[in-house]
Amino acid sequence: MQRIQKTIFVRTSNLKPYSNINNIDASYHVLLTIDALKENSIKDHLLLPIVSLGSVEDKYISWGATVSDKKGNYFYTSFPQLGFIVPYLNLKIYFLFFGHYTI
Repeated sequence: MQRIQKTIFVRTSNLKPYSNINNIDASYHVLLTIDALKENSIKDHLLLPIVSLGSVEDKYISWGATVSDKKGNYFYTSFPQLGFIVPYLNLKIYFLFFGHYTI
């Protein structure tokens, strides 16, 4: 656990509002997918990288290079699902806050 805290400290000390903004959208994309995985039933997403959140209002909204299903859920297809499942499981196992500082 101490090693994890050091790693997080090293990374967060580099985050400043005026620098390190390259590829920050990737972090938010992972967080969106993790939230969508949590909010939707596993039978609906089958652990695929879903980007549609769980409420009815969040369905049938296309997003980037996504593919839809019959229920209006959109799935991100150009990134393997382990890229989302592994961060989700790590955050869950270590009881960490789901945020851009922890991924």
